[in-house]
Amino acid sequence: MVFGLVSTALLASGSWQVLGPDGGDARSLAYDSHNPDHMLLGTSTGQLFVSNDAGHSWSRFARLGGDDYVLDHIAIDPQNPKHIYVSAWSVSSQQIGDVFRTRDGGKNWETLSAMHGKSIRAMAMFHGNSKVLVAGALDGVFRSMDGGDSWERMSPVNHADIKNIESIAVDPKDPNTVYAGTWHLAWKTADGGASWQQIKKGMIDDSDVFSVIVDHSNASVVFASACSGIYKSESAGNQFSKIQGIPFSARRTRVLKQDPTNENIVYAGTTEGLWKTSDLGKTWKRVSNPEIVVNDVLVDPRDSNNVLLATDRSGVMASNDGTQSWTTSNKGYAHRYVSALLADAKDGNTFYVGLVNDREFGGVFFTRDAGHTWLQRSAGLGGRDIFALKQAASGTLVAGTNRGMFALDRNATQWRSMNSVVTEQIVKAAKKGSKKAWVRSAGLPRPPRASTAARTRVNHGRAGRYWDRRILSRCGRRDPSWWPRHDPMRWFPMTLAQPGNNPGCLPIWSGSAAARLAPMAGSSSLRTKASIAVATAASDGSMSRTGCRARTSPRSASTHRTIGCWRRAVPPA
Repeated sequence: MVFGLVSTALLASGSWQVLGPDGGDARSLAYDSHNPDHMLLGTSTGQLFVSNDAGHSWSRFARLGGDDYVLDHIAIDPQNPKHIYVSAWSVSSQQIGDVFRTRDGGKNWETLSAMHGKSIRAMAMFHGNSKVLVAGALDGVFRSMDGGDSWERMSPVNHADIKNIESIAVDPKDPNTVYAGTWHLAWKTADGGASWQQIKKGMIDDSDVFSVIVDHSNASVVFASACSGIYKSESAGNQFSKIQGIPFSARRTRVLKQDPTNENIVYAGTTEGLWKTSDLGKTWKRVSNPEIVVNDVLVDPRDSNNVLLATDRSGVMASNDGTQSWTTSNKGYAHRYVSALLADAKDGNTFYVGLVNDREFGGVFFTRDAGHTWLQRSAGLGGRDIFALKQAASGTLVAGTNRGMFALDRNATQWRSMNSVVTEQIVKAAKKGSKKAWVRSAGLPRPPRASTAARTRVNHGRAGRYWDRRILSRCGRRDPSWWPRHDPMRWFPMTLAQPGNNPGCLPIWSGSAAARLAPMAGSSSLRTKASIAVATAASDGSMSRTGCRARTSPRSASTHRTIGCWRRAVPPA
């Protein structure tokens, strides 16, 4: 009822409002050199955000391409900040991508026809002339000398190695000297593309080069990051040496960034936090939480103590004390995958949302002021993905996750597990000739797994209750009397052999709760006033007429299908 009222109000207003929760994945950052408080933020869904207060708050700015467009590089013309370029590639196809351009500060955007359809993975603007742009695509290196109106190929056509360009750097003093990092080592041209040489001395041969930067004060100093580590050259790429001091696990460095006012400070954004050197690479120190995955780094040209990070899951992180401490800076920036939404039964201003893909930075968030502010309530979930949220009459929240069921009592601060499983076994009675059976139970806390027993009897609820299988899409009437009463903290496997030709093995779990879990990806449910049953499809099962058989499946373990339910059958005499 509350959710319906909120939705109706938003629809009546003619437009939807972003409520949050703030944060999520952020891909790229850029600032206006004339006004560094003016910043742009690129996402992995074609959405561009803008900030006019140095990243303290954000608002939607432009939609570029489709939801599958990754906006990894933004270039704002330092001579005319109304000229902005954004490169994009698609996660759905290697034949989709663009370079976007605006000449009026973002009011109108155009795709540059010469680059349309190219998967643009890198882009750089020459420091000395903003009309010179170099772009790296999966099919080579391209350059524009006129601000994007026309483009020329710099790399040879169909070259066996100069392809799959992941990073681009232009010598700050010579536009004809270009470095291109590929999925296998790096290349360099010093004559505008007439000839190329592979630069790999000192590098491990099998190295994807994610980022290349050239020292803005000394072009002989070049840094390159690869899956095998970070490398430094003091001979313009002729010879590299691997940087020491960064653990191996953190060496997957997506971005390198030099302080614009202090050439001795270089940042390395890795999959295990941000690393910093203050002596041009001689020594390094991690200056962030190791759980942070850094996609881009922005350093304020007016005050290098102010640093922003574009991260996975945490959105924008900000430091104003030279990276000694960090806070999130996501007001107005919401880029999360919301998989569950629940309005509180007693408070119309309270909502709960469940998130996926955000690990310890996700889980469950709630608001008590109709979305103006959000707080995380995920202690005890262990970084699990949330697929469903429901509320019992007592106010207890129940969450269905990718690894079990959890409950949060009203006014509690930590979720508790609901995954204690009771194993059921059918044993023939000792009396000779009897067809009756009894159930022996043993409480065994373990992850829910499908049972292949032909018939299971549950010993909680009314006696003499047996169960067999029916197909959910063909169930027709779903009689609540089919479901028994159960202790909410004890769950019972009730999966039977699956008849017919329907694929997959479906474990079903039952237990009491005064709520109904709505159908979701991977599960469905039925309930009465005091009982609930959840059916979840397995992703790695095959079907036979005699039961379920496990097999290896290429399908993702997070992919589920709901194709089964249960009904009561007449117990044997």
